[in-house]
Amino acid sequence: MRSEKIERYINQEMGLTERNAFEMELKNNSSLTREVEQMAVVIRHLKLASLSAKIKEAQKLNHRASQNRTYGIVSLICVALICMMYYFFSKTEKPSSTQNPTENINVDTSQLKELQEIDNSPTIKTPENKQPDTKTHNPKLPMAKFHREPENNKGKELAMNAYFSPEELVYVRGKSVESMLDSAKLAFNNEQYSKALNYLNNIPQSSTKSDYFKAHIYFNLGQYDRAGNLFQKVMVNEHVVEKREEIEWYLLLNSLACGTKCKMIMDQIFLRITLNPNHSFYKSAATLKKRVEEK
Repeated sequence: MRSEKIERYINQEMGLTERNAFEMELKNNSSLTREVEQMAVVIRHLKLASLSAKIKEAQKLNHRASQNRTYGIVSLICVALICMMYYFFSKTEKPSSTQNPTENINVDTSQLKELQEIDNSPTIKTPENKQPDTKTHNPKLPMAKFHREPENNKGKELAMNAYFSPEELVYVRGKSVESMLDSAKLAFNNEQYSKALNYLNNIPQSSTKSDYFKAHIYFNLGQYDRAGNLFQKVMVNEHVVEKREEIEWYLLLNSLACGTKCKMIMDQIFLRITLNPNHSFYKSAATLKKRVEEK
């Protein structure tokens, strides 16, 4: 009964009189206050998880539709090319078929013998002075060497599986585009990350909100250095504890996907979160750490 009452209070389902009475009880009961705070965190995470699942499903459907459109266009182009080639070859005249079979060809037999003798005579072929094709083969050309550290695919996979879009970035007012920010959100939801970034760059004044949005875009684009810098910048300027813990969680995922060069930052954040049982993402970080250690 008490938990149901707390849930109604958090979801703002109480009437004015009941709400005032409940808030007076909160002021006088510290145990009830802690219980309300814990329940608020649980409900918030449940809403975010449900919303993230819906978004991922919509993104998958959008990706499949995009692939089907691509396959359809390629198929139409191939059919058109085949038709053009058939039409071209059917119109090409063949020399053997253009001759008149009834036409009489008179050949002088003496000239024919002379031609046969010439054909049977030995011929000396002079070697041609061909220059080597430097475009196709030149053993003296240096080969390019690429030194690149292999990607940490397992870490990136774990990070993307744990990632969910924040609620503030997935909200779009219907299907209309009423502002630059709404346009960026719509493009982000459709996995058009570069397009979303262009919208944000056209906003006259940069803000903490737009920087946080850009950090998520860079993360999804695989530009982990830029994403990490923005996550750290936003986290330093954030004064709400719950929001700062959320940003720290995304910074952890970014460091995990980044790989070896970000391992030190990842270890520090793992330690900081797992040593704080009151952290909003304590359980998520502990579970993720076990998976990282298993790989």
